[in-house]
Amino acid sequence: MSDIRGNSRVGYVICLFTDGQHYTAFSETMDPEELSSFLNTYYEAIFEPVRKNAGIISDVKGDSILAIWASLILMQLPEILLAARRWTLLRRSNNSIGLF
Repeated sequence: MSDIRGNSRVGYVICLFTDGQHYTAFSETMDPEELSSFLNTYYEAIFEPVRKNAGIISDVKGDSILAIWASLILMQLPEILLAARRWTLLRRSNNSIGLF
């Protein structure tokens, strides 16, 4: 086995995992077309600010999303934290209009 230490680097990552509150019960009240339309609206509301703030959508499973921000430079973390703060504000806004 080759020396893996020669290829390693330290990185800094922030992960955001979302999960819609009461999604299962909520989804059972909708027909498939309504649910698909709702989820597309939900995804658009989440994906846009993640991408605008240099995030990557890593995984999507139903109503759950994993987004990551990664940097090899520690000094970029304040920018990443600002994006997370924007996410919190978006979530509060979505709550006020009924998106989870």
